[in-house]
Amino acid sequence: MKLISLTIRNFMPYKGDQEIAFPVHGQRNVVVIHGDNMRGKTSLLNAIRWALYGQALDRHLNPIPENLLLNKDAAKEGDFDVEVKLQLEHEGAQYEIVRTLKRKPLVHNPTDKDHFTHERMIRRTGAPVPDEQFEHEVNRILPRSVARFSLFDGELLQEYEKLVAEASAEESHKIKEAIEMALGVPTLINGRDHLRLLLQRAQNQFRREGEKDSQHAKLIQETVEDLEHATAECDKLDRLFKGSTAERDTLAEELSQVERAESVKAKIEENRSQQRGVTDARNRASARRAELSSEAWRALIATGVARRKQELEGQLVREQTRIEDEVQQRVERQLKMVSLRSGVCALCGDKMTDNARHALEHGGITESLSTSATTSLMDSGVASAVQQLGKLRALHDDGVGDEIVQAERELDRAAIEINRLKLRERDLLSQIPGVDLADIGRKRDRLSLLQKEVG
Repeated sequence: MKLISLTIRNFMPYKGDQEIAFPVHGQRNVVVIHGDNMRGKTSLLNAIRWALYGQALDRHLNPIPENLLLNKDAAKEGDFDVEVKLQLEHEGAQYEIVRTLKRKPLVHNPTDKDHFTHERMIRRTGAPVPDEQFEHEVNRILPRSVARFSLFDGELLQEYEKLVAEASAEESHKIKEAIEMALGVPTLINGRDHLRLLLQRAQNQFRREGEKDSQHAKLIQETVEDLEHATAECDKLDRLFKGSTAERDTLAEELSQVERAESVKAKIEENRSQQRGVTDARNRASARRAELSSEAWRALIATGVARRKQELEGQLVREQTRIEDEVQQRVERQLKMVSLRSGVCALCGDKMTDNARHALEHGGITESLSTSATTSLMDSGVASAVQQLGKLRALHDDGVGDEIVQAERELDRAAIEINRLKLRERDLLSQIPGVDLADIGRKRDRLSLLQKEVG
């Protein structure tokens, strides 16, 4: 199959009518489209894919709904027609494949795939091919499974790995041919055959020239040297061909395991990340427990301290009440002493009688002395109670016991979770026995280098 031209209208990023004429060469049938990212290279491949098979794929290999194939700028201007026309040559016949999307009647603003009419047409050497033979004719030109290699998108290498893993026996043979084409194996075979032909011609020429006059000795010598050089080149190409073929077969077999191995590798990395997170949490809980251990003794005496603190607080309240009563009595005694010295009642201002004076002189002073001694004892008891209460308050555990229990629980949970994650990692590793996860990247690089060297 050789591409001749591609005409697209309002297809994905390409607004209006756009046409690409592909170079046509008798011995060169590989077209390379290169450019910066997000410039429409994949969309061109999708245009060819959609024209052939009626399906375009996004970067995750998922089918793109047909209503999203319409160029957004064209839709804003009221142009809702999408068309892709592909012209190609296959086995000496000229083909024209056309696929279109048109807005259905009575639909003003199409936003769903059901709002469009899908049409397709194929001509072979100018003659229309019946629609029921469309898929058969397309697959005869380019089988859908092989199209992934013919329409090679370098940014979607995983597509080819998946194809190798899912291929049937017939498809595997076609894939083998496509891989050989990508590796340049046919070129090596043609080069080897061509050198063998040159070798045979040189040998014939050598025999003919050997029968001629000795004046041709110089030419014979040069021919011998050319023959030796050609033989060495032939041997070199033959070794290169065998090495490339062997490595190609090995890589093709190993790539069938890459997709599953990488999936398991991602799960293992995620599992190890979780292990590191749980281990960090366990270390923090352990450090917190060690930090709290020096204060754990407070939790052991917390009950006794609380009971003694309650007793001292009650005693302090009682002592304060007694002091208040004593202060009031002392004030009353002071008033009586003033009344006794002045002879006038300090409360009502009346002159005191002899009986009242006599009662104050014989009862008040004694009571005052007795009360003063009692007050001194009470002050001493209050100071002692306050001092003991302050010491007990300093022994408060501030929830140290609860924090230690919480830290222990976190340690237990972390240990259980770490064991679970280790068992999961062991199970994941058992799913890919003998696969070196780190070697996958190196093999990809080697395959890319091999394609550059050989192709």
